[in-house]
Amino acid sequence: MTFKVQVTGTPTPMAGMNALDGTADGGLTWYDYTGSGGVGAETSITVNAGITQAFDLSPFAPEFIRLVRTDSNGPGTVAAFVTSSGPN
Repeated sequence: MTFKVQVTGTPTPMAGMNALDGTADGGLTWYDYTGSGGVGAETSITVNAGITQAFDLSPFAPEFIRLVRTDSNGPGTVAAFVTSSGPN
């Protein structure tokens, strides 16, 4: 399976509150995350069965992150985890 990373924020972040509504995009404008210099593997992450992938978004700190599947190779399941740290 192949994915791209998309990121967004809200105009007024509110800690502990979910800003998403019931629409397909959650009522937010999403942007493709392409990393430093506008290029990088973040827009074309290929996941093979049983292989772990990891990437670092730092120092960028979006409020929301999502994976969007970009291929049509049939069904599959992906487990995605986000870890964050820092003063905010």
